[in-house]
Amino acid sequence: MNTLPLTPARVSPSFFEGQVYRELRPEAVQILEDRIRHAYRGANKQRIRMPKRFYLRVLAVMNEHVIVISTEDPRARECFYPVEQAAEFIASGGWVRTDMEPLQVMRIPDGKLSSAQIARMEKNSDLIRPLIDMDTEALIAKLRWPVIRGRALEKKVSPAHLFRIFIRYLQGGMSTQALAGRWFRRLKGIGLGTRVTMATEAGVPRKPAGRPRLDGRKAYVVLEMDVKKILAGSRKYFFAGSTAGNWRRAWKRTVGDMFLDLDCSNGVPSDEELARFQPGTYPSYKQFRYWAELDDEFETLLRKLYGERKFELWLRRRRQRTAAKVGGSGAVFLVDATPLDWHLVHQVTRLPLEKKAQLYLVVDAFSHMIVGFYLHLGNESYDAVSLALLAAAEDKVQLCARYGLVIGPDEWVSACLPTRLAADGAAANYKHGALVKKGVIRGLTIVPPYRPDLKGLVEGYNAAVKRKAESVPGHTDGHKERGDESPVALACLDYVESVRIIISWILQTNRRIMRDYPRSAEMIADGLVPSRRNLWDWGLQGRGGRRKTWPWESLMRWCLPTDKAWLTRDGVEYGEMLYEPIPGALPKFNDWCAKAGEHGRWRVDVSYHPASYSFFYLHDGDDLVKMQLVTRSQMYATWSVAEYEGHQAVSAVAMAVYESENEVRDIAHEREQQQIIENAMAKTEAARGSVAARRRDKSDRKATLADQKHLIAAQGIAVPSGGQPPVSPAELQAQDEAEIAGLMEDAS
Repeated sequence: MNTLPLTPARVSPSFFEGQVYRELRPEAVQILEDRIRHAYRGANKQRIRMPKRFYLRVLAVMNEHVIVISTEDPRARECFYPVEQAAEFIASGGWVRTDMEPLQVMRIPDGKLSSAQIARMEKNSDLIRPLIDMDTEALIAKLRWPVIRGRALEKKVSPAHLFRIFIRYLQGGMSTQALAGRWFRRLKGIGLGTRVTMATEAGVPRKPAGRPRLDGRKAYVVLEMDVKKILAGSRKYFFAGSTAGNWRRAWKRTVGDMFLDLDCSNGVPSDEELARFQPGTYPSYKQFRYWAELDDEFETLLRKLYGERKFELWLRRRRQRTAAKVGGSGAVFLVDATPLDWHLVHQVTRLPLEKKAQLYLVVDAFSHMIVGFYLHLGNESYDAVSLALLAAAEDKVQLCARYGLVIGPDEWVSACLPTRLAADGAAANYKHGALVKKGVIRGLTIVPPYRPDLKGLVEGYNAAVKRKAESVPGHTDGHKERGDESPVALACLDYVESVRIIISWILQTNRRIMRDYPRSAEMIADGLVPSRRNLWDWGLQGRGGRRKTWPWESLMRWCLPTDKAWLTRDGVEYGEMLYEPIPGALPKFNDWCAKAGEHGRWRVDVSYHPASYSFFYLHDGDDLVKMQLVTRSQMYATWSVAEYEGHQAVSAVAMAVYESENEVRDIAHEREQQQIIENAMAKTEAARGSVAARRRDKSDRKATLADQKHLIAAQGIAVPSGGQPPVSPAELQAQDEAEIAGLMEDAS
């Protein structure tokens, strides 16, 4: 077969690459209309929106031929016209030259490209890059199809899909911008193909989703009998057998076994076997998935296939409301922790605390009332959940008075424990807690992680706390710019002040009306205003809710964290704090202290509240004895554990700094002392010479005196002449002794 020469000819003045012409030849227009009508015909017989004008574009100009392509033809191919014939079309008015772009969707301006369109353009450009690099050789079918098949195999796409993208590239003026839009988006409003009759009780037909098929094939109509086959095939092949857990393989087995009667004894039918049948003769993969997931036992089968944990974590359907059906007020409590998005400072030093705060909220599932809270400093822990439940059971007037707030007995009425608790995270370990073991809480629902939809009520409160933190100095949430003040430097709230803000927010939230609360017929008949306080009271009366109460001493023993302390002759010593019992509470305490003074201190069990050291209890068997701080330790009455630990850390740092300063002072003192000694030695050498010279002089003088003594003792030696009177031996001896004594004194 002869191929066309690829050497470009001299550009004709009538034709050049990229030029657009309007098609006015009646026979060509009729062929294009028939092709569009055939490709986009719909079963609902709607009228097709036919283009009013048809255009063609010049792709290349050869020596003897002009290659053009129609921009409107859904089955467009490049057409080769001799140069003389193309010139005749122009002369006869069949082709009219124009400067307009026929399909704006094919050539989107650069400034109007969205991020999605840019991504689509880059993806499609990468697919046909080898064809673009071929230049005019890509216009020859014999040369381009081997490249298309190799590229399709490499990118794992259909060759027809890749060829369709290349034709679109040619129709759009050989510009990559032509690959940014959707295929033939201009032809909107046309019929979308056969409407599928769904197996509903009324038989209401539905239009299938997606764009129209270019090949004109119809979608498969799923009838009631087909639905039964799909359900049977999903149970047989997706939930069991070698294809369990694989949707696509289960679909192929179902289609081959129940719709096409293929021999599936050797395994799953291949794509080549299914390609021998028309797509409209068996349900598609999407239809199979859609009807299989509508099975009444679908969730039960999924639980058996993947297990309870994976089902709860990934496969369970999202729920709109997590606390829809509960027995009444106090039946189910939800507990969750959220980071408190502002920094806390010490009560006395006003220095920022190192530990980050965690706010635990306890919410009633029926009334949506916040029934308890606990501000914990540190990571999530099991003890923090116990203290939050203890706050839920405590009288709220007493709770608020602990932090210096006065409320009425009707402002915050919840003071009970739940029948059942729902929690996640660290709170999930509360199944080993004392309240569960003692039967106070009869059930614990462990909510899987990363599923906020299962406890959306308390998650909504967590989001409200984050919004509240934006108005607090030192908050860490929100966008930060370079040069902004550090949240640690702006922090000004201590533990007690932060708790006051939280209590004020809770009281304000509990008074609000919930306009989206689903009221029942009984609530509407009673004229109930859906506030949290009214719903709490109505749930206790109208729904038969229970306020489960328990002795306060037992709850403290089970919920408060325990530790060891020293019992000394002065009292119970815990860290730097010293406690004594309330007068009359423990008469034998004085005998214990006297025994500790005689025989030494010993360890005792104590319970304390991390929020305040004023709540301190000594274990006396099964009883708890309330302790109070002695006078010298009253400064710790309002301190929390984190503040005490911060004070200890600051004290340790201060002591380390002071010790380092003392080391510097010791070095300076030693240098000063050494300098004084060196100066004294220099003065002595300047006045009397060096030490060696002084030793030689002293030795010489001693030798001279000894010789004189020997001469005097011999008495035969005449006294040296000098005009001086002779000296007696006794005087010479006295002078020698005085001089020796002086030398000894100088030497010392």
